[in-house]
Amino acid sequence: AIAPVVALGTASMFATFGSASAQTVGRTTSVKPGVFRNSAPVAVGAPVVTDDLMNTDVQGRTNLRFIDQSNLDIGPGSDVKIDRFVYNPNRTTAGASISLVKGVLRYDSRGASDGAVQIRTPTSTLGIRG
Repeated sequence: AIAPVVALGTASMFATFGSASAQTVGRTTSVKPGVFRNSAPVAVGAPVVTDDLMNTDVQGRTNLRFIDQSNLDIGPGSDVKIDRFVYNPNRTTAGASISLVKGVLRYDSRGASDGAVQIRTPTSTLGIRG
């Protein structure tokens, strides 16, 4: 079960996703061996879409850059799900929801409005700076 949602003041622009087909909302910009997207090995430049589950083994590590230029660093031994990512360059729609199932992550929002991004954690402690 996922613990209460923590709302963060985060990234300003986000990407819409189609319900019929998965639309790319970001890409991997760095990968250390031991990174998987939906159980398949990942290389630099791999697309990331809504509902993707990113996993890292004990040595794996990756950085994702979303289309709004926000960044998500995923550390070793982590499971992170991209639940939702909505982007509109006109800033009339924005939002993201990311679940940290286990492990460690760091998210740089690039200055999104308050409540635009939610990080869900089962029992983790979350530190917010800035």
